[in-house]
Amino acid sequence: MDTVKRKAGKRAIRTVVPMLFLLLASCLHAQDRQYKFRLIDASDGLSDGQIRSLTMTEEGCIAIKTGFILNIYNGATFDRFPYDKTRKYIWAYDRPPKEYYDREGRMWLKELGYLLLLDMKSGQYDYSVSEVLASMGINQRLKNLFIDDYKNYWFVTEDNTVSFYDVEQGRLRTIEDGGSEFTRKYGVPVEMTQYKNLCWIVYESGLIRYWDYSSAEFVSQETRFLHVINRLTDRIYLHPDAQGNIWLMYNNGLFFYNRMERTWKEACGISGLSNFFTCMDLDRDGNVWVGTSKSGLRIIDARTFEVTTLPALELTDGGTLENDIYTVFSDRNGGICELHPKSWTLN
Repeated sequence: MDTVKRKAGKRAIRTVVPMLFLLLASCLHAQDRQYKFRLIDASDGLSDGQIRSLTMTEEGCIAIKTGFILNIYNGATFDRFPYDKTRKYIWAYDRPPKEYYDREGRMWLKELGYLLLLDMKSGQYDYSVSEVLASMGINQRLKNLFIDDYKNYWFVTEDNTVSFYDVEQGRLRTIEDGGSEFTRKYGVPVEMTQYKNLCWIVYESGLIRYWDYSSAEFVSQETRFLHVINRLTDRIYLHPDAQGNIWLMYNNGLFFYNRMERTWKEACGISGLSNFFTCMDLDRDGNVWVGTSKSGLRIIDARTFEVTTLPALELTDGGTLENDIYTVFSDRNGGICELHPKSWTLN
């Protein structure tokens, strides 16, 4: 692993780079909390400031993807995993980055225009992605993939065929043919989430379908967001809470689905300088954190649905910061991490 810090060359340039902030907060209810953010940057061992995405590994560390390096942060030190950009798997994926972990101890990194596969045990990238896919019966180039909580694979190939690979049975099955009437009408999956034995799948058209793992079939569908969400909606997040209710965020709205009542409720609309939401996650208390393009954070109390707006980040050094928020997620200890651009000068 690369443990050498890189130094900027002698050049002066005004630029905007994504910066990572870690939230330090009390464990009270959302409306009572005091929020302070601490900057994490190269002085902490981060490889560089060109951060693209962040997530959490299955071991509880923060995974931070920069230009050509994956940084794994354990709260004190960084391990670095640079990759060979000339050997990456090229695909047509055009949505925000996302990461999945399979049962082989590998990390799949979905990036804009390319896909990476990292063996977390060896710390080495596997550049034979096409061969790995072929071993599961996928011989066409991918345009998207998902890995569910059971570690099964959901594939979308370039011909719009949706396939499901059952890891227990080692068997691939076609869920929807790319030339079917359904696909022509509703498109392909763009996001999914799972609660116990039910998988929620959002399609390009805004249709939501529910897949039951016991019967291995779709059991119902929801048209509430049909043509509200569409092919141009590039920001879609789904999260179940501890009771199996669903939070859905897309560019222009945040909604809560009550599983018992089978009803949708708009929890928060976009307002202020921004015109769209960018990201969402639930903290360990079930409260919802939503980032915006220009209007800071929204925090929705899970019990009361009260919305707290943080137009600017209050920093531990006494300063504040206002700008876009790219990514937000909650760690297992109750902390909140977010990716935020910051203007600065390199000399």
